[in-house]
Amino acid sequence: MDSVLDGQIVKTITIDQGREFVLTELLGQQWNASTDACHAHSPWEKGSVENSNGLLRQFFPKGTDFRTVELSTVMAAQHLLNNRPRKVLGYRTPQEVHSVHQSGALAT
Repeated sequence: MDSVLDGQIVKTITIDQGREFVLTELLGQQWNASTDACHAHSPWEKGSVENSNGLLRQFFPKGTDFRTVELSTVMAAQHLLNNRPRKVLGYRTPQEVHSVHQSGALAT
C-alpha cells in the first residue's frame, strides 16, 4: 500500500537519531517507504527540519525555558508558521497542504 500526501506518494522518511523516532521504521513499513536516519551532527541531511528549527528560533531562542512561555505565545507562533508559504510546498502554506490531505482522507 502506498501512502499519498497531497497527491504524492511518500517514498522516504528521514529521521533524526533521537529516541522519539523509534517507531518511525514501523510507519515506513506500513507506508511502504524506506526510512533513513541522519548521521549525528549532519544537519544538511535534514534540510527541512533544520529550516523549521530556524523559523522556530525566531520566536523561541535557544535556551528558552518553556515553563515560562505562555500557551498563547506558543499558539501565536504556531499559527504564524502554519500559515507561512513555503517554497518546498509550492508556495502553499503547511495549513493549506494539511487541509487538502485531511479532506481527501475523510472522503475515502
